[in-house]
Amino acid sequence: MTISLAELRAFARSAATTPFIIHMSDGRSIRVEHPEFIGVPHQGGSFVIFPLEGGVQLLALGQVVSVEDAPASTTKVKADT
Repeated sequence: MTISLAELRAFARSAATTPFIIHMSDGRSIRVEHPEFIGVPHQGGSFVIFPLEGGVQLLALGQVVSVEDAPASTTKVKADT
């Protein structure tokens, strides 16, 4: 079972500022640290993730099997001084 773009977009919007995990059919689990780090178009079969470490991941919607809330990251970001 896969989810629709509208369902993925709604989940990301409802996450407000909390991280969530996208589970893929190939066994990968992709953590999205903030809803602003995902781009979900209004139509099509793909969406993008912007990982904290940089770059872009293009993912196929048809391979998403579930989405769930994730625990907050314990990684601390050091402020520039």
